Amino acid sequence: MGFDTYGQTLMVKCGIVGDASVGKTALCQALVSDGAEFPKNYQMTTSVNLSSKIIELEETEDEICLILKRVPK
Repeated sequence: MGFDTYGQTLMVKCGIVGDASVGKTALCQALVSDGAEFPKNYQMTTSVNLSSKIIELEETEDEICLILKRVPK
């Protein structure tokens, strides 16, 4: 995958669906915070949650905006 010019943003939407208590929210929190946040205590997420993360591609000056949507099953 490549971009035509430098400095473009690619928007990527990702839905994360799974059974209760499998770690969907914990995984998203760890990804968005670069591993700084990982919940030690379990608290069930009962609604749809959205998170986003900008990933910069240093060699091309492009970036990816990753939008994560967690949906309880």
